[in-house]
Amino acid sequence: GTPCNNFTGLNLHAPRTNILDDNMNRLILTVLEVIKFLRPKYVYLEQVPSAMIKENGMWIRTVLGHLECLGYQYEVGDIASGGPHCLRWAATCRVRLVDG
Repeated sequence: GTPCNNFTGLNLHAPRTNILDDNMNRLILTVLEVIKFLRPKYVYLEQVPSAMIKENGMWIRTVLGHLECLGYQYEVGDIASGGPHCLRWAATCRVRLVDG
């Protein structure tokens, strides 16, 4: 995943608005470009839960929107760090069957 410094509630200097203008937060856009180029079958992304609520969920809405435009299905979940399946977000490529 990308750095969580600006999403954690412990960082009192993190930007509160226009979070995608911050270089660390924009790293996800580079990751999404790599996903677009490589088109892997599975994608695993993780981020702290507060990324889902900061600035009305702008970061997570951006990520999920890009994944959907790339044809990925996704599942969002919250699993305790160190848990047996430590999965926050997963996306799998849709399988399209073409007749003929």
